[in-house]
Amino acid sequence: MDRREKLLAGLDVARQSGIEVGPLDHPLILKSQGGISYVDYADAAYLREKYREDPNVVPANIPETDAVWGDKTLAEALGASHAFDYAVASHVVEHVPDLIAWLEELHSVLKPGATLRLAVPDRRYTFDFMRHDSAVSEAVTAHVLRLRAPSPGQLIDSALNHHVVDKRELWAGAAERQPRYSRVGRLQHSVGCARMIIEQGVYIDVHCWVFTPASFCELMEQLVALGYLRFACERLWDTERDADEFFVVLRTSEDREECLESWRSEGEAVRAGERQGKVIAAIKEAAEASARLQAEQIAALEQRFIALERRAAPLAWLARQALARVRGR
Repeated sequence: MDRREKLLAGLDVARQSGIEVGPLDHPLILKSQGGISYVDYADAAYLREKYREDPNVVPANIPETDAVWGDKTLAEALGASHAFDYAVASHVVEHVPDLIAWLEELHSVLKPGATLRLAVPDRRYTFDFMRHDSAVSEAVTAHVLRLRAPSPGQLIDSALNHHVVDKRELWAGAAERQPRYSRVGRLQHSVGCARMIIEQGVYIDVHCWVFTPASFCELMEQLVALGYLRFACERLWDTERDADEFFVVLRTSEDREECLESWRSEGEAVRAGERQGKVIAAIKEAAEASARLQAEQIAALEQRFIALERRAAPLAWLARQALARVRGR
């Protein structure tokens, strides 16, 4: 399955109504394909102008925004039409300052049993690989503060630990080979940006939250336990080899025990898969090391044979000469 198939699995987009949060220039569902409403933090004209010089964005492909979600709650922004069958957001959840409020506001516009579909970067294989997994205490703090913009702490954590390494290299263990004090060069920039937030109220977009599949399940389970989340885990696709994102489908549910068990069991399955992956990787590494050792030993033996042949060459020549003389008598 490709990423679009995972995000839309089980949906009948032609007959169901949904919202896509932050589609930018690559919406997963087009207006011609079904009843979809686009939600973003600004209208399309602003977004097209903002990304006019960005080589990674095609401004002309940015669709018209149906609801601007920022100063207003999502329900207020959508108006009377907020009873959707599904919501989808690709690489958005990590940017929201108040994770709990964001999830609750999405819950408020979804029908009972509706789904929220997320594509989430796996911090281990992105420029966030040096950061620690987001903790439930951080999510609660952001909610208590009612953050509508990234906090100085979120920005410093993001900027100070920002380090670009190719995801394939990270899969090959590059994270363990980084310089011990690689953050030093980013300190001044990080602190400077934090001061801009404090003194000027500037909105600086960063990854406020970082997850792995297992840590995401753990955080969701803890939020359910604390009464902050009313979503169960419907399905999770773990991060594939050499990829940098995972996919999760959340389903609205008022059954607290069901929600707790769904996140607990999914988290255990993910961790079991990670352990199995580590064992397989260790076996593969051992086999590769053994093969390298064998190759080195064979090469060493070949060199020894070549050396022996060189040493024996004069003797073989003398033997051939002696034999020729004997035959000539």
